[in-house]
Amino acid sequence: MRSPEQAVALLRGQWPRQAGDWLGGGGEWPLRVSLAAPGEKQASAHWVAFEAWRSAWKSWPGGEVSWIERRWPLLGRQVVPEALLLPDANALAALLGETVRWQRACARFATWTQRWPSLATGLRRQYLLLADTGETEFIRLGDMLAWLQAHRASNL
Repeated sequence: MRSPEQAVALLRGQWPRQAGDWLGGGGEWPLRVSLAAPGEKQASAHWVAFEAWRSAWKSWPGGEVSWIERRWPLLGRQVVPEALLLPDANALAALLGETVRWQRACARFATWTQRWPSLATGLRRQYLLLADTGETEFIRLGDMLAWLQAHRASNL
C-alpha cells in the first residue's frame, strides 16, 4: 500500500530525472503512479492500516485518484484506490511545490527553442540551467549564443 506521502516521494525522485523531458509538452500524460492496492489477505490482516490508507486517499487533494471495485470472498465488495493520475507536468510541478521553477524553465525553453530550434534536444538535458540560473546570467548566456550565431567565422 503506497501512502500519499510515499507517492509524493516517488514523484519527487522522478522530477529531477525527467523534468527536462517534459519541457515543451514531452512525456506521456496522464502520469500514472500505482498505489500498490493490497489483496484481500493483506487488507484483512491489517484492517486498521488498510482503512487509514483508503481514507487518506479519499481526502487526497493533489491529483485524480482512480478507484477500483474488488469483490472479495471474506470482506465483500470493497472500493480501493488503484492509481494516482496527474494530467500534465504543470499539475506535477504544483504537487511538488515546483511551480515557479517549472514555469521559469518552460518560458525559457520556449523562448530559446523558438529562436534556436536546433537547441531543443540539448536544452531538455539542461532543466536546472533553465530553472535556476539568475535572470542576469541567463540574459548574458542568450546574448553570447546570439553573438556566436552572428559570428560563426570566429571559430569560438
